[in-house]
Amino acid sequence: MIQVGIDQATDELAELIDKALDGEQVDILKGATARVRLQPIRATQQARRIGGSPSLVIAIADDFNAPLADFADYM
Repeated sequence: MIQVGIDQATDELAELIDKALDGEQVDILKGATARVRLQPIRATQQARRIGGSPSLVIAIADDFNAPLADFADYM
C-alpha cells in the first residue's frame, strides 16, 4: 500500500495512477488521514442491444399504413 500526501500526489499523479493500474493500493492523505484511494475502474460489459438479433427481422406489408376497411365508418 502506498500512502502519499496531497502535495506529493499532485506532483506525482501520473506515476501514482500507473501504480494503481498495476494493482497497488494508493491512498492520498490529508494530514494523517487517508481521504482518497486511487483504484482502476473495472472493464464493464458492453451494453446489450435489444432487438439486434437477425432472427427478429420481420416483414411489413406494403399497405401497412393504409386505412382499414373495418374503420371506414369512423373516418
